[in-house]
Amino acid sequence: MPAGRPSNYSDELADEICSLVRDGLPIREIALFDGLPTDRTIWRWLDEKPEFRQKYASAKEVQAERQAEELLEIADNGRNDWMERHQDGEAVLVPDHEHINRSRLRVDTRKWLMSKMLPKKYGDRTSIEHSGAVSVDMLTDSALSVRLFAELVALGIAEDQARALVEDQRGSAIEHVAAQDDEG
Repeated sequence: MPAGRPSNYSDELADEICSLVRDGLPIREIALFDGLPTDRTIWRWLDEKPEFRQKYASAKEVQAERQAEELLEIADNGRNDWMERHQDGEAVLVPDHEHINRSRLRVDTRKWLMSKMLPKKYGDRTSIEHSGAVSVDMLTDSALSVRLFAELVALGIAEDQARALVEDQRGSAIEHVAAQDDEG
């Protein structure tokens, strides 16, 4: 029987794949290497093998950090930002807008990918500011229950489920107050 691509999982194959991921290669390209499984097999292993999924996630984090370093290299490299043109028999340096735009695209693409791979570190930060007054209404337990029930129903929760949630919440609150009374 002729030798084909490996389809049986092993730690050695997983380590080799993750090493290539850390180097920045996508699974589609890794699957083209001799002796490595197809991309479908790699994706299946990611679904089925928690240990491989964990190694892969770690490799993707390293890949994102490497891309952060590449961003600086791309942004700081201005070697090809200028080109020589001849005008009236004289050599003149002019900006190479095609190269500059390509570098910008490379930076933007890596930034976007990093924000998706490590959103807590490289994702957009969202802040919420509040202006105006905050009022706290003193509600009776029954008024609070009615308001909670109405909000749950407005969110699309079925009335019987909303009612059960409100009753559970009231029961938990009563138990909490009783426990505090016992401690004090």
